[in-house]
Amino acid sequence: MCVEGTNVLHVPHVEVVKLAQQCNGDLKLDLISVSRLNNPPDTLCSQTILRDYIWIHKLWNESNTWQKRWLELSSNGNIQIYKTHEKLVPCGCIVLRGGSAIGQSPSSNDAMTILQIDVENGGSVELGFQKQNSFVSWSQALQEISNNRLEDQDDWIQMVQEKFQLSYLDHEISDCCGPAGCLAGGLWQTRNLLLQDGCLYVYQDKDQPAICVLFLHGYKASSASCGSRKYVFQVYSSSDQDGKSYFFAAESEPEKKRWLAALEFSLEKWIRID
Repeated sequence: MCVEGTNVLHVPHVEVVKLAQQCNGDLKLDLISVSRLNNPPDTLCSQTILRDYIWIHKLWNESNTWQKRWLELSSNGNIQIYKTHEKLVPCGCIVLRGGSAIGQSPSSNDAMTILQIDVENGGSVELGFQKQNSFVSWSQALQEISNNRLEDQDDWIQMVQEKFQLSYLDHEISDCCGPAGCLAGGLWQTRNLLLQDGCLYVYQDKDQPAICVLFLHGYKASSASCGSRKYVFQVYSSSDQDGKSYFFAAESEPEKKRWLAALEFSLEKWIRID
């Protein structure tokens, strides 16, 4: 895919937006069409087994609102979320893990049967069905996938483990990256951070593997204050049962705003139930 003659296939989202904003007239997009392989391996693509318009509700969303979205359930346990069935790019994704509790919510009513997906740490999402047969099909399929994944290796976790072994310089794409202060054990330490798909990789040396990775799915980001330290922001759990918070300090106010915008984009897009 090219924007104004520039290949943006592996360009960070922020840079693509800047490139589009520089265009004064009509925006020129160059696209290529791709066709499915005759017998694609599971590592390349998965089969969509269910799709429908479904109401969705994030229990950690403070607005407490329901949204009607086009959902597509794939055989690998991912639920792609689209605003409408005509959209080509998903606006979010629910990644189902093995062992997730799936059952009918007590808040179901005459207008809608609600399927709740939750686990022990309090992360939950509700799906609302206006047709009983659709509720039955989705609940059975989700439960079967969850049970099967208890015995299978989690491909998503394996992918994160592989990225964990990469050096800071070896990552081709990211939602945001750069140096920042990290508060650990009461001390501020400068580290190189790289954000990708709701995971924050922390590096001490740019040419070495990450020293840790933070799974921030279900977390929120906001500005914060911490003593005399400037440009502080925090990432905190949105679950009342988990009080974990991580504090970081950017090098400037624009850098702080850049990190907060990237965190909001990355964390809102990916809904991970684990």
